[in-house]
Amino acid sequence: MEFDFTEEQRILRDLCQKIAGDFPEEYWADIEDKARFPREFWDVVTEQGLLGISLPEEYGG
Repeated sequence: MEFDFTEEQRILRDLCQKIAGDFPEEYWADIEDKARFPREFWDVVTEQGLLGISLPEEYGG
């Protein structure tokens, strides 16, 4: 049985790690302190196509 990530999974993992690394703890502390929506993070996640990742392509994923 194979337990390694596929190449596609590794690419996704690396992308998510990079995005997370671009938003340090200070960013999240500021978001929480000001009780505001993390628009900048949301924009990056959207731009990278991660919002529709769980949807089949025929439905916009």
